[in-house]
Amino acid sequence: MWLSIQEIIKKINSRLSYLDCLSILSTTLFLVFLAFYLQIKSEGLEKPVIYRAFSGPVETSSKDTKPFGSKNGTTYTFSWCQNSGQTKEINKVYFKSAQEAERVGRTLSKLCQK
Repeated sequence: MWLSIQEIIKKINSRLSYLDCLSILSTTLFLVFLAFYLQIKSEGLEKPVIYRAFSGPVETSSKDTKPFGSKNGTTYTFSWCQNSGQTKEINKVYFKSAQEAERVGRTLSKLCQK
């Protein structure tokens, strides 16, 4: 009546050719990779949107308005200039004003000049 698992496998193997097995394997792999890709793609779409009401002028810290330069550099820049965010905070040297930066031998960065 009941067939053992080994007997069932023998019957399946006797009816399947090499190409059938390869086809089943490749289809299964494709479906697994497709599911994995869709999972990764859907995780990137779930970013929440945050709306904030405008409550007046944004206060800036003194660091945002002060000129700064790199410890090993020869130029200074401001936080609103192009590529000013590439300097790591640990390497930044702040100056009280642009005149002080120029007094110690720094020049204004070419990316900050208009």
